[in-house]
This record gives sequence, structure tokens and C-alpha cells, in this order.
Amino acid sequence: MQIIHRLAVLSLLAFTASFASAKYPSSIDQLGFIAGTWRGELFGEKIEEHWSQPEAYHMVGVFRMWNTQGPSLYELCEFVETPSPDTADVQEILLRFKHINAITLDQWETDKPLEFRCTDVTDQRAVFTATSKEQRAVTEMIYHRDEDVLRVMVKGEHDNGEAFEFTAEFELQQD
Repeated sequence: MQIIHRLAVLSLLAFTASFASAKYPSSIDQLGFIAGTWRGELFGEKIEEHWSQPEAYHMVGVFRMWNTQGPSLYELCEFVETPSPDTADVQEILLRFKHINAITLDQWETDKPLEFRCTDVTDQRAVFTATSKEQRAVTEMIYHRDEDVLRVMVKGEHDNGEAFEFTAEFELQQD
């Protein structure tokens, strides 16, 4: 009987350890590598992102895109840690943002922001997967920092089912 009990305990410990080593975020602090001011180019236009340091379960970001004629796009962004109502454990970390027309300041989407769930995180990389297929064509966003370079890979699918992918590359301007 003791052998069965020990095997059960060992099995439970191994099962628990497999969850402990999972790559899901345990804190918004794991996304701190994204904080700072970043600049680059995308589709022939200048781009810039500012991300606050993680604090109080969130990070706030602002994105802008412009060309020689002026601004073309703004985004208001956030990473937010949503704690479980029953425990202090993290339920999930979300990336939420809204596109804003830079000329009229009208939002492009519905009242709800685009929303992505953090599904994988390591020291300098985080993967966010769309929470709803209805929201738009973008299905996944991957943030990866390599020293003073931040790459944001955007994956998705057009209405006709054709897949697309592009990467915005930013250089760190200031932490």
C-alpha cells in the first residue's frame, strides 16, 4: 500500500512540475522586456511604439505610423494581467488595442478592442493568440527582443483564406 501511495505522490509531483515549467506567464513583469521607446519602418512608413514599465497588473502602449504627408495610424494598447477571482494566481495576460484613424481620431473597429491572449512567454519572447476569429484577420502576434531590437511578427488570414505574415522591426530609442 505504501508503494502505491508513493507512486501516486510521485505522479502528482511530476504532473504539477509539468505545469510549473509551462511557458504561460505568471506575471505581467515577464513582459517588461517590451518596455521602452522603439522606432522603425513598416510598409515604407515610419513607426514608433512607447511601452510603459509593468506596474499594477498592466502596461500601456501607444503606437503611431506616419509618412511625409503626416500621420496615418494610431493605436492605443495595453497588456493587462487578469487575476483569478478566487486566488492570487494569474488567470491570463491579454494584449488589447484599438486602431485609431490619425486624421479623424475615429476608431476603426467596433467598441470592443482587438484582444489577444498570451499563450507562451520566455525571457525575451511572448506569443499572443487572438481570442476571437470574428475580431479581424490577425490571428497571432509575436514579440521578440534581441538586445536593442524588438520584432513584432503579425500572422493572419485574409477573408479569402490566404495566409499573411509581416514583421515590424523596431530599434530601442530609450528604456
